[in-house]
Parts: sequence; structure tokens; C-alpha cells
Amino acid sequence: MIAALAVLVCALDAAAQAQTRATPLPPPRPANLGAPPASPTPSPSLPTQAAGKAEEPFDIDHPPMLPGASRERMSACGREWQAVKKAGKDVDIGWREFATRCLTR
Repeated sequence: MIAALAVLVCALDAAAQAQTRATPLPPPRPANLGAPPASPTPSPSLPTQAAGKAEEPFDIDHPPMLPGASRERMSACGREWQAVKKAGKDVDIGWREFATRCLTR
């Protein structure tokens, strides 16, 4: 019993000493951390925009609207889209682009 009490006291003493020790400091910062780069270089990660039309980022909450059309015209464009997909033509464009072209004809 006395041995167990001695072990407990030693453990509590070690925990108290660990809490009073100072935490280590982080490594020093580099001297040129806030300085601008020596020569401006173009970033390869930035996308280049085509000369024609700049693409807007796609917003999931507010997708771009298709041109207004009657129900019959929309159905006709849908049937045309299905026929094009079955034939394997114009597979490089999606439905929205196809429908925009079809509905504005």
C-alpha cells in the first residue's frame, strides 16, 4: 500500500513539473518572408482566357438560364438531342450548349 502511494506521489510530482516547463519556441522566420519576389514571373497555374468570350464561373445555386421557348420547341430540341446522341454526333458539347443553340434557331 505504501509503495503504491509512493508511485502515485511520484507520478503527480512529474505531472506538476511537466506543466511548469516552458513550451519550446517556434523556429525563426526567414529574413525574406515578407519581401516581394526579385523578378515578376507569370504564374503557370492561372488559366488564360480565350480572345472571344470570357467564361463565368458556374454557380450551382443560380445556373444560367436557357433561352425562353415554348413547350413544343423544348420537346423538339430534346428529341433532336436524343437523336444526335444515338448517332454519336456532336458529343463534345453538353445539353445546355446544345439546347441554347437549338432554342435560338
